[in-house]
Amino acid sequence: MTFSEAKRQFAIRHSLWAASELEREITESFPAFRAFKTGSYFSDYLFMQQLTRAEQLAYASGLVKKFNQATNVLSEPCSDLEIQLLDRRRQFALALNAKRLPFKKLPGVKYSNKSKLRRVILTKFKAAFGHECIGLECVGLDQELNFKMKICGWIVSTNFNFERHQRVDFHHHIYSASFNEYRGAEIPTMILGGMLCYHSWLFKASQTDWAQLLDEDIEPVCDFIIQYCRRFFEVLPKMLKGLEFENVTAE
Repeated sequence: MTFSEAKRQFAIRHSLWAASELEREITESFPAFRAFKTGSYFSDYLFMQQLTRAEQLAYASGLVKKFNQATNVLSEPCSDLEIQLLDRRRQFALALNAKRLPFKKLPGVKYSNKSKLRRVILTKFKAAFGHECIGLECVGLDQELNFKMKICGWIVSTNFNFERHQRVDFHHHIYSASFNEYRGAEIPTMILGGMLCYHSWLFKASQTDWAQLLDEDIEPVCDFIIQYCRRFFEVLPKMLKGLEFENVTAE
């Protein structure tokens, strides 16, 4: 199989799986959306509370189709109802943002800090997946965290970034163990999937982040991250079946 064929097949499989995850989120009454106290997830949760269950599923279907059209994975037109609900969501977000004040730390409130967020993620990820990681002894030497596993012959990296405003984001990359030199830097020969994370599972943007975290948020947020990393790692071998690295030819 050529690399371009494998890349497209993986994108289709990931999209179909992510669509089922989004439907499950609705069916189970939004356990993930409710885990966020700010941002687009919480905004989506507030918006969906105004919809019937049928409208919630139609909105989710519209999100999937819009995302797939933008990424050229699949091309299926949205229905009139889906278009209407997507437009209502945009108007809802605009109204909500108009009321939002700039972030300002409140006196007497204990916010999270980068070092503690980093320490907890490092500890929990190692405990959950350390036995599957490669080069684990090097993780934690840099400011950001980059864990690597080998699944079906591909390197699967999970990257965590810690920024200001009490923020953490993460995403996954899937690429070959072989590299080429490009303008003085080494880049993977093949990148099967990039910037994969919970955010892309819900057909939104390319990274999942939490901002303005309180100290009390650190443990539940890190547990949430580990839970959804585990779900992704468990399903990934199925998505890669037939797309194993040794079966793919670089072009």
